[in-house]
Amino acid sequence: MPTTTTEDYTTDQLSRRGTLVGVAAAGAAGAVVTLAVWLVLRMTSWPAFNTSNMTYALSTAATVVTLAAVGVLTVAWLLDEQKLARRREAGGSAGVSRPRWRVILTYLVSYLSPAALVISTTAIPLSATRLYLDGMQVDQQFRTQFLTRMATTWANRDMNYIDLPSYYPLGWFWGGGRLADLLGIPGWEVYQPWALISFAVVGCMLVPVWQRLTGSLPVAVGIALVTLCVTLVMAPEEPYGAIVAMGVPAA
Repeated sequence: MPTTTTEDYTTDQLSRRGTLVGVAAAGAAGAVVTLAVWLVLRMTSWPAFNTSNMTYALSTAATVVTLAAVGVLTVAWLLDEQKLARRREAGGSAGVSRPRWRVILTYLVSYLSPAALVISTTAIPLSATRLYLDGMQVDQQFRTQFLTRMATTWANRDMNYIDLPSYYPLGWFWGGGRLADLLGIPGWEVYQPWALISFAVVGCMLVPVWQRLTGSLPVAVGIALVTLCVTLVMAPEEPYGAIVAMGVPAA
């Protein structure tokens, strides 16, 4: 009977403390990077995505570079694992030997790749407008209205009725209102950066979470990127619900 050989990639297991630190650091870094890039894109005057090959090409190139960087570094990481396995079989050293610079670079790229993917696939195409996906159509109208209301108050207030608490849960919208205050922009305009930051933060946080669960950095970043891509395709117009769904498989 033929036998199946399996590779055990569990040398990247994070401790509980390491996971918490990784989640906090990845989320914060993802937010800072996404906001910084959005501020730069806000100063550009590029043509609309659906009418320009230039914007389309830039988005595609940034996506390819991101995935290529992740791919090269994770393949090198896995090759190190295979070399370790062969040394163990030969009775040699039991530790993985990697250059320190490559370890740092691999972690930086892996942990921030979800933010880079949000920027390349969504932020760049939206750089020609101040609105978010679908503009002011259908449900985006009330979401924009809710964010506009939350930018004017710190209290629990409904977006339509004076002196009544919000009918909808206000957590995500309240946070967007605070970002609008910080940036000095109206609530309707903060929808775009707040949605981008939300996707980037959760995507980046998923990498250390899955690293803790799987014990493998390459597997973790692969799962996180696939989760993010599926979410950006299926439900990008409802970020406050989509980011919750992104964490469900790991729960």
